[in-house]
Amino acid sequence: MLLVQSNQSIEFLKKHNLGIELATNKEEGRIDLEAYAPFVKTVHLPFSDANGFLNLGAFDDAWRQESIDCIKKAIDMSVRYNVTKAILHPCCFLEKEHKNVGEYSRMIDALREIIDYAAKAKLVICLENQVLRHPDIRVIVGTSAAEWRQLPIDLGKSNVSLCLDTSHASSVAAMEETEEKRIQVLWDFFKEPDNICHFHWSDAKVLNGEAKYQDMHLVPGTGDIPLEFHKAIAKHPGTKLLEQKSTEEACSAGLAFIASLTN
Repeated sequence: MLLVQSNQSIEFLKKHNLGIELATNKEEGRIDLEAYAPFVKTVHLPFSDANGFLNLGAFDDAWRQESIDCIKKAIDMSVRYNVTKAILHPCCFLEKEHKNVGEYSRMIDALREIIDYAAKAKLVICLENQVLRHPDIRVIVGTSAAEWRQLPIDLGKSNVSLCLDTSHASSVAAMEETEEKRIQVLWDFFKEPDNICHFHWSDAKVLNGEAKYQDMHLVPGTGDIPLEFHKAIAKHPGTKLLEQKSTEEACSAGLAFIASLTN
């Protein structure tokens, strides 16, 4: 099923048979949210709150607990929409401005607690690969394909899967020096497709390197991600969010591009 963000009109959703992914910490309380509720098919759990980014691996116990509580609260909100998938960033800062602020094992313990909590709400947690930022800014868990794919293994829980964000993957692939290697890194994120249940589907300018350290989120068909990669996503049975705050005209063009992939 194809999803879009909730900036599109209800008429547009009906016309194209689209659902939406609701960002639980950003859109709750909207005046018109009740009208959009029937279209909510997945939820995106928070990666930040009023105090900044969450850190499930933080050495600071207060920061870590606040992060856990924020995500649990969002899970409670999700129940009303009768969804089965909740997308979550691993939310672990290892370094911030070259200072050690967290560790992997503390993140794993926190995620296990959250995943068990989600199981009570019959939710599968879909862990999203992360955008690669310059190390002078921050170092986070889940940017590389190998580290992202390892997360469900280390967690050892039945209600955990993966969400592939193509814009984030492009930020990693663009680090390579040649087009051939950039394509290879992109496909590394698709190495185990059966472990992926959801996509954040965007385009990016990865082959020319522009996506390096960038989260471009272009409408599918407007970047240079290889056509075969888009086709592989189109054929995958997982749910797919077109994760762009685009106009209806631009979104329509993206939908037309996606339709052309299976023709």
